[in-house]
Amino acid sequence: MSSYPPTLYPSDQIRLKKERGTDYIYDSLRKKWLVLTPEEWVRQHLLLHVHHVLNYAVSSIAIEKVIEINGMPKRFDALVYVQSKPAILIECKAPNVALTEEVFHQACRYNTEINAPLTVLFNGLQVIVASVDITTGKVGFLKEIPTRSQW
Repeated sequence: MSSYPPTLYPSDQIRLKKERGTDYIYDSLRKKWLVLTPEEWVRQHLLLHVHHVLNYAVSSIAIEKVIEINGMPKRFDALVYVQSKPAILIECKAPNVALTEEVFHQACRYNTEINAPLTVLFNGLQVIVASVDITTGKVGFLKEIPTRSQW
């Protein structure tokens, strides 16, 4: 059913259906069917990886929440909490969207309100894990997203 490319984080947990000509993907964390878009395809693969492989509890993952930045409502893709504190801000893009400096700056703007120590950019084909020191602005990069036990 899906014509989307495989992602870096394949999952046998992905559930798809077609209803009245529209494709849907099941969000097992929020327990609901969503219209299948390229970005949703990517987001669901990453969220399943974060939960099932990296062992973060479903209750520690906020998905598509609105925050206010400079008086404007903005929506982040996901935020993982560790010990009730923001830990990993996740920004997903469709597979055909390059993870550019502009995309990174978008996530950094969101993070000025959230203050998560890690920012993850993912388009299904590439993942960037950045460690951002909010006070100094210093950026470092990790090879992968840390597991829950690595905190």
